[in-house]
Amino acid sequence: MKLENLKEECPKIPEDIRNMIRKEVEAQVSGNHENMGESQGIQTKDITGNAVKRLNNTDNMNEIDIWTNGENAKKIVEIHKKRYNLGKISVAVLAATMLLGTTAFAGVKLYQWQTQKEGNYGLKAGIVADESQTEGDSVTIPEAIPMLSITAEYLPEGMVPADDDSTKYYYEQTPYQGGISIATIAMDRQLSEDQLPLSDTYVIAEEAVDINDKEAIYLEREITGGVSVSFDKKIYVAYPEYWQILEIFVGEDVSKEEALQIADSLNVQPTEEMIPLSEVIQWSDLLTAEEEPFEMQLSASKEEMKNLHAIGDSFVIPMTEVASDDTLIQINDIQAKVTDVQVADDYSLLDAAYVDEDLKTGLDENGKLKQNVIHYMKSGDGIDSLSQEIRTDTVNQKLIYVTTEYTNTGNEELKDVLFFACFVGMKEEDDTYVLYDRAAADGDEETNLTFGDSIGEPGEMDYYDVRGGEEGKNYISSIKPGETVVVHFAKVVNEDELDKMYLSLDTAGAALEITEGALEVGYVDIRR
Repeated sequence: MKLENLKEECPKIPEDIRNMIRKEVEAQVSGNHENMGESQGIQTKDITGNAVKRLNNTDNMNEIDIWTNGENAKKIVEIHKKRYNLGKISVAVLAATMLLGTTAFAGVKLYQWQTQKEGNYGLKAGIVADESQTEGDSVTIPEAIPMLSITAEYLPEGMVPADDDSTKYYYEQTPYQGGISIATIAMDRQLSEDQLPLSDTYVIAEEAVDINDKEAIYLEREITGGVSVSFDKKIYVAYPEYWQILEIFVGEDVSKEEALQIADSLNVQPTEEMIPLSEVIQWSDLLTAEEEPFEMQLSASKEEMKNLHAIGDSFVIPMTEVASDDTLIQINDIQAKVTDVQVADDYSLLDAAYVDEDLKTGLDENGKLKQNVIHYMKSGDGIDSLSQEIRTDTVNQKLIYVTTEYTNTGNEELKDVLFFACFVGMKEEDDTYVLYDRAAADGDEETNLTFGDSIGEPGEMDYYDVRGGEEGKNYISSIKPGETVVVHFAKVVNEDELDKMYLSLDTAGAALEITEGALEVGYVDIRR
């Protein structure tokens, strides 16, 4: 997507922007869900234990594929803060019985799904009261709804539950990608047929199905491609007895038949824990959410880039100290220095023990980096049009291998020190640094989206060779006063982007926008 038009194009943000949205959402949603092992966050130091930890801001939110095409990105961020999973939201637990009104839902079909097409590819959907069966009945909107226990009693061969407490199942060979992810949305009021919210866009197939003897909707969506496993299917199942709707995201690695079988096997039970209805996302929020633009900083002045570093410069990586009164105090005891940058055609510079399966997909049968086929697309609006491929280019890929030193300049030993690296493409234009946008750089007004068949692109680190912390991820277990620890980062990028590459070591991470944190820490010029 052409970055300078991103604000205007937000209602139809395509595949290659999803990672940015995921990062924004996960910064606000409780959980610990990592994709390729990288977990990121704000560094904190516990004063009593001198331990450096992260604050609820992890790397990737593959548990839910946020379908931003045709929807307002800001709206989706706000919705998913509450939408993710009722069992994951931190609210006060109510010591109360389930307040689901006076109607006995079991045995009386009071609600049914209603769907309407919006244009060619938009879908409006909602649970509407069946007036023929509600006459004389009293249906009370509850003040609180139960957290649900959701388990799949059937999984295809090779699919396993996530190793955390999320409702996520994936194939072992593609951890935290694809598979099945389950979220919940609260039913909050009776909708009418003329009040159905636009729930999905880019819908190319939709049908009513039966799941666990309940009405459900199955749909499939267009995806724009790329190397990661996307979610191209979805199932909605209503549980009015719990005043909730299951939203089941289905990866492209799961067939329709397997997805329906998994959904049909779900054991959904209420727990004793209750959540106020006001604390969770409600279906009508899809209808009433404000259409606010999603703001991103795509350029920076030379003044804003005043902290730009060269190879060999030392600079501070800020951390946040948690004081005894729970206030946050910034400390500056970790200094970083990029000491060397190398470029290679293979992975000979890497320690094989830290090369994951995703990284291996970038190699050909001879162990060399593949060429990357770049697809130039014209994105549709998801309602009246789909995306169209305009042309393709083929480019070579290169590995950037960065050696970085982390030094404790303070007087105390620091433990579990978080580190993170983003490889960011930027171009200098007059007195401004502008994020590199391949779709805009090709000069074709029709193309506003690109994706590659291989892994080469700017973004988060593909590789790092120091593991620590409780989970053995991107933490330095301990740094004593005056001690230096060396970490190697690597990223596969397109060869024609080597002369545009900068490194951000800000631990909040951001590859598709320029952030205040990255500007404060300062980018490192690693252009080749």
